[in-house]
Amino acid sequence: MPRPKIDKYAEGREVFETLLEAYGEEELPQFINYRVMDKVTLEKVCDELTVPYPVVWEWMSDEMSRLQAYEKALKGLSDTIVHGMIEIAESSGDAKVRLDAAKWLASRWDRSRFGENVKVEVNHSIGLISLLSSLKDLPDGNTVEGEVLEDNSADVVLLEDTQDVGIGLEVKVEK
Repeated sequence: MPRPKIDKYAEGREVFETLLEAYGEEELPQFINYRVMDKVTLEKVCDELTVPYPVVWEWMSDEMSRLQAYEKALKGLSDTIVHGMIEIAESSGDAKVRLDAAKWLASRWDRSRFGENVKVEVNHSIGLISLLSSLKDLPDGNTVEGEVLEDNSADVVLLEDTQDVGIGLEVKVEK
């Protein structure tokens, strides 16, 4: 006998639907995002609204514009935290603390001028047979065409997105 389906969050969804009707599709997410920028976790905002976190998260992540607005709120929160760090460092009587904080912030805000430069080189060889067999597993909608040339190099020609794989092989993927 199959077990009955239990919706653990049915009541929370009803509460949330009531809130959406009362505040509107624009005002409720704005309220949530402002609370997040005020250093209130999304979980605590859900508690304030008496709605389970999974219900709110599912609703927010269900539409790209709501998710982007939430990500923007998190960036605002990060900005608030960083500015708080600046205040703490500046109020410190220790010059080293102020200097370290300034260097750290500069390295994050302007990586090209003040960040640590890390260079990573990867040299990897792959056999032509392995490469061609892996190309056959491209996602749907991509095609592979190719030919082996006499001069010990190979060209696999697909249309669009060219990448040099470093072994005399040029790969283009048609989407």
